[in-house]
Amino acid sequence: MDSYLINMKVIQILLFFTLSISVLADEIPRYWDFNADGKEDIWYEYSELSYLLNLDRNYDGVVDLHTQYDSHTDWPLSGASDDDFDGSFETRHAYKNGTIYAYLVDSNQDQCYDIVHYYHHEVIFKSKRYENSKGKKIITVVNYKLDFPVSSDIKETSLTPCEFHKSEVSKIPSSQDMPTKESNP
Repeated sequence: MDSYLINMKVIQILLFFTLSISVLADEIPRYWDFNADGKEDIWYEYSELSYLLNLDRNYDGVVDLHTQYDSHTDWPLSGASDDDFDGSFETRHAYKNGTIYAYLVDSNQDQCYDIVHYYHHEVIFKSKRYENSKGKKIITVVNYKLDFPVSSDIKETSLTPCEFHKSEVSKIPSSQDMPTKESNP
């Protein structure tokens, strides 16, 4: 009788352990449907080195923001968004050491970023905008303090839109330069 009770106890413990793991696995969803329309509004795609967060912010069933994260540190590596919901990802999110470094925007869909917002400790401190207005090529630089514009400067330039793009993109840190969990305990 004692061996029967011991075996039943072992079976109960194993069953509890197995069910607990199953329940825990179910509690970590791969997607969420916030507006109950049957379409995923947030979902993840996983790989060995990183995972991708996909977001449908306007609930039309189409991804309009995605962010790639490092699987080891959970730091964001890069992202892109379709902020006008026209199906084109015009905004790139650049990160450095897990925090936002810059947003680069292609506002006129010419495949060259013409607006760049720079951040320090996730607070905007400078924006640059390239414009070709009435035949004049200008770059407007706006400086911020506590998220509020405090000064601006407008200068004429000889740069083309894509030269401005290249000059600003060259300042963006590569996600390859990010420290890993092993190098930054």
